Amino acid sequence: MNPKSPVKGLRFIASATILFVLLSFLYKGHSQKAAAWLLGWTGVQSMAAFSGFVWSMTRSSKIFYSIFVGDALLRLVVLAVAVGVLYQTRTPFTFPLLSLAMGYLVLSLIQIPFLHRSSR
Repeated sequence: MNPKSPVKGLRFIASATILFVLLSFLYKGHSQKAAAWLLGWTGVQSMAAFSGFVWSMTRSSKIFYSIFVGDALLRLVVLAVAVGVLYQTRTPFTFPLLSLAMGYLVLSLIQIPFLHRSSR
């Protein structure tokens, strides 16, 4: 197991999160703040999931899949809460929810090579 790979992975995820939040400020609209908050949360959750995945690599498959399923369920809960909050505040849905989905997708794709390297 390469001990530097998880640290590099966390740094890369954190850097991508900061970049996404900064890019969200290019959108001038009522829903920009919501998108920035959701992208920030996406990064924090992705870093926590990545840390859990790296930790579970040396443990049993049951622990790894528990973290995997727990992360997936948490993503669904975040989506539901985001929709509820956006609805209650009458904030347009499109930009924040697309930001959330794209953030999760891109940050998940970023994790894959670092997980592969840390499993060796």
